[in-house]
Formats: sequence, structure tokens, C-alpha cells
Amino acid sequence: MIEVVGKTPEGHRVVKGVFSFYETEGIPLDVLFDTLKDKGAIPDWPTFVLEAVEAGMKVPRILSMLDTAIADSYGPTLRDVVLFRLRSMVEADEGIPEATMKLYVLPEEYQRISAIAARDTANPKGEIVETAFREVLGQEVFDGMKGHVVGIVVVDSLPPNRFEPV
Repeated sequence: MIEVVGKTPEGHRVVKGVFSFYETEGIPLDVLFDTLKDKGAIPDWPTFVLEAVEAGMKVPRILSMLDTAIADSYGPTLRDVVLFRLRSMVEADEGIPEATMKLYVLPEEYQRISAIAARDTANPKGEIVETAFREVLGQEVFDGMKGHVVGIVVVDSLPPNRFEPV
């Protein structure tokens, strides 16, 4: 079952369960992605990969499938971004780590974090992310992230607690 799990800074719904739906219904990925796009939704890409791995697929094959389908439905620019991020998340054969905590951020915070991370290409990726989160969300929020793989959820208004266990 496809389920809404968040929203992009642009307001598109992020959905999970896409691979499972693809696998059970047999709808070609580009058709499924076109339908999601027409409905203002986009797959939760890391969850798609995790579902495919759980179904027995190897990560290189999954990324190959996504390459064509994303380009056909969402365009080559988004394809390049998604595949770069997924490849950077995959370490050897360990797969993509599952989030242990959700962090709620506002759309403008997410945009500022992304902008800071995009402009700093000289430093190692971990330092860039650390700098961006500290600058936008503050030291206290950054300290709350330590020791966790954090899934970011973009929301219109913050709940009382920015963090929630997954």
C-alpha cells in the first residue's frame, strides 16, 4: 500500500510503498512514476531501495532500474540527483541505513540547509552537513541528532518536539 510519509520543500507528497506496489501490481516503473507525478507525489527513494533489497534485488540492479524510470518520468536532472544521493548512501554491501529518528523541519529550513550544503564543496561531506544543520537549526538540535541516522520530514508547522523515534 502506498502511504504518504512527508512533503518536499516544493509541496509534493513523498510516498513509500512504491516498490511493493510495483512488484505486486506489475505496473512498469515509468508508468507508476508518471502517475505519482501527475498526482503531485514523489517516491521516498531510500525506502524504495530498501523494499527492493528486502525483496531480494541487488542494489546495482535497483539503481539501474531507477536510472531509466526516473529520467523518463521526472527528467534527467532529478535522476542525477536521486542516483547520486542513493549511491552516496550505499556503503559497500551494507545497503542504505534505516533512519532511527525523524527530524521535523520547516520548508524554509530545509531550503537553507540545502543551500549551505550546495555552496560548500571544498570540505568533506560530513563537515558540510554538520555546518549546515548547526547554522540553520542550532547547536541544541544538532546535538539531538548525534548517534542517529536521521530521516528528515518537511512539515508546514513544527510539532512540540522536532524529534520522533522511527
